[in-house]
Amino acid sequence: GAPLGASACAAPESEYGHAFLTLSQAKPCMEALTGPAFAAKTTVHALARYFANFYAFARIAADPPAAKYTFGPEFASADLGVFGGDGGGAPAELSKVDLVNDLERLAEGIPMDNTSVPLATWVARVNGLFMTLRDAHVSWQNLPTQPAEVLSEMFKLALVSKDGEIVRLDVSAAPGDILLDGEGVPVVADGAGGVVQSIGGSAPFAWLQAAILESPAFPLPYKSVGARMNALVAKMHTGIMWGLGDLGALDSLEGGPIAVELKDASGSVSQTTWQWHILSSYKRAAPQCATFACAVDALEPSLRAPGEYAGQIKDALDILRADWQDVVPAPAEMAPARAKVAEEPPGEAGGPPAGSKAAKAMPAAPEPLSGDSVPKDVFAWLLEPTKSTDTYGFLAFRKGDDGVEYGVFKYTTFLLSAAYGVPAPAGYDLLTDSGSDVRTLDMMRAKWSAFAAEAQRRGVTRLIVDGVGNGGGLTSLAWQFVQFMLPDLPFVDTCGMVSRPIPKAYKLWEAVNLVPVYEFMTLEGLQQARFAQFGKDPAALQSVVSNTQALLGVAHSLNLLDKSEETGLIKQLEEAHEDAKSPDTAWTGFVKFFNALHGLGNTENPFSNPSTVMIEAYRHPSLEIRGGDNRSFTTKMMDCPAGSPGNLTNPFDDIVIVSDGLCGSSCYLATGTTWAVAKKFGKRKVRFATFGGVGGSIADAKKTLSATSFPGGNVMRNGAEAVVKPVLRGLLVQTLVANFIGSNATVHGLTAAFAEMVSLVPYYSNSLPGFTQSQVYQPSFGPHAPPAEYVFVPTDLYIPYWFKSVSGTSPREWDLSQLEMMYASAAQAFSK
Repeated sequence: GAPLGASACAAPESEYGHAFLTLSQAKPCMEALTGPAFAAKTTVHALARYFANFYAFARIAADPPAAKYTFGPEFASADLGVFGGDGGGAPAELSKVDLVNDLERLAEGIPMDNTSVPLATWVARVNGLFMTLRDAHVSWQNLPTQPAEVLSEMFKLALVSKDGEIVRLDVSAAPGDILLDGEGVPVVADGAGGVVQSIGGSAPFAWLQAAILESPAFPLPYKSVGARMNALVAKMHTGIMWGLGDLGALDSLEGGPIAVELKDASGSVSQTTWQWHILSSYKRAAPQCATFACAVDALEPSLRAPGEYAGQIKDALDILRADWQDVVPAPAEMAPARAKVAEEPPGEAGGPPAGSKAAKAMPAAPEPLSGDSVPKDVFAWLLEPTKSTDTYGFLAFRKGDDGVEYGVFKYTTFLLSAAYGVPAPAGYDLLTDSGSDVRTLDMMRAKWSAFAAEAQRRGVTRLIVDGVGNGGGLTSLAWQFVQFMLPDLPFVDTCGMVSRPIPKAYKLWEAVNLVPVYEFMTLEGLQQARFAQFGKDPAALQSVVSNTQALLGVAHSLNLLDKSEETGLIKQLEEAHEDAKSPDTAWTGFVKFFNALHGLGNTENPFSNPSTVMIEAYRHPSLEIRGGDNRSFTTKMMDCPAGSPGNLTNPFDDIVIVSDGLCGSSCYLATGTTWAVAKKFGKRKVRFATFGGVGGSIADAKKTLSATSFPGGNVMRNGAEAVVKPVLRGLLVQTLVANFIGSNATVHGLTAAFAEMVSLVPYYSNSLPGFTQSQVYQPSFGPHAPPAEYVFVPTDLYIPYWFKSVSGTSPREWDLSQLEMMYASAAQAFSK
């Protein structure tokens, strides 16, 4: 510890509160920050198994290869590509990752003991694998894990100027009119206003692309290089800097000074250098410490403890190990033939109607925004923004340079909720307000219908849809948008298709023989015999009570039951235990208790949602090749709007969707489906116009820039709450019933599935990783097309400009002059 305290790790801090270290100087400092090897190994191994079980694209690689797929003839001129192959929007050799096998290989190289391993080495390699997926839906950390959090508290990576300033860059286009499909010439300026002529001997954008966009070191989770550039442009003006815990391996970075040529306002050219530095901030990470070594020691205990959710799993398993008793079978228990179960060791979102009671109970409306902070001539707000709430966007009319009117539909997000930092008016918070989803859908439909009627009255047939920066949200809003755009198509033609991977734990559960459970539930004689046994056999009674208490302890530790359920069961158990002391009252108490157990849930598939369609889809698996391996998926299921479009109309027959390439998730579902279906059926002209990217010509843009990103399906932002907990709850309820009826075979099968599920929880999990569970297919692409996650859809039109401050859910964030310029540029498409 002492040598480090006197080393460059403790260099004098700058005005930023950090010590600036070169990459070589920082290496021993980063390696000094260690954690237990067993925790690293079990985390990486569990991540491999978790994503192998649940993530649809865990082995995206370049597989299936582009040559395997074909698209319908309607898309022959669209130049569709496949990510990881030719025409995929990024270099194929930099788009290949075998997530599961690469994680397993990494885990194999970490010892399973109490020795220490540097955090930066394994965290960086895991980050790099996930970054190569280029999927904004996927996060192995979700809530930051302790290792990554500690790394980011201690170290930052920054590009630093010769003067010791963190490099800040601002991008604009070369002066002149914006010509649609013209040449994009970026102008890069530094924080002092100098124009960057070259970096490392290359044009600025060429260097940024090679050094940052194509490197797995940086968190830019978008498949097309152009979309990554737009995300980077948005970040660079605040400084080129990231926390170390968010980064992959830094091997690809140039360690020494990087030559930079600048031109000032007078035209004078000067030479300078920039350099990658590690900013050591141990005093911020451990304010009580005067040395770097002290900070390392102070942080060590947090790296030995499991993450919050992993700790809950550990507590639950400890309860089971301590309190579980052998199940005493029911009298003359039958042992029907059952499938062999493998032995598995336990593992580590509108307001209420006017005049309604709800409306009267609502607080006074917040003060609306006004003046220069909002666009002029708005026809209708999609929830009017206020000083404290945001908006889904607006509908408006504008006039093109040719004097012809067009409509504007700005759609900022598909989800408003204060939980995501985008507050909605009272009654419209999609995560907390009851009925908010229906209320929001009704509000959107009413606003669109009024807008469409006004457009028809005016004779307006052109529409710009603004999806810039829309990261998605509620899928029902996305499907509603598809119906806004294409109301005259048959319902089935607007549907998509999805399928889910089938996890190993499902196969274990499927093999469990639940016949004894059904028999007990339907045969009164079996129930009478079991209840009588409790009154006569203290061992049978004690076994059921002890195991039920243990299982309820597990439920409490993992929050699998709500408070009323848990309290009710405990009360019923206590009463039944007391009643069982006499054969005369045993029947009454245990009938109540069994009914309480049965009321928690049925024996349907705990891996599925309650939909009978999905339950049946699990029963009909199909094998698909992913990463060279056969993978079991459910059969494909239709994914559709909630109902027919009804009396919706759309007077617009020429629709241009403007984007920065970051329109993703439900925004992809809305705009990507509209684009694909319109091209397939030819009812309307729908085109994407995307701006910025890496610059260059329209041909360059078609190779590197897509209007949409991370399509995905049913996103699980919190794997614990969305997937694992519901499965564990279902298994626990079934185990409670099997224990109660005394079926050892059923209990053993269910606990094997339970053990498989908990073994997927990484040691350092505060919350389980987020991921995309379903594959989404666009049927319009044809029967032999790949899932949408693989498909690169080049932009139809290119706007050679890098607009600033034109996205976000609050008009306070918008630059109105830039916004109107963007619409005017996109409107040029109507004459093409």
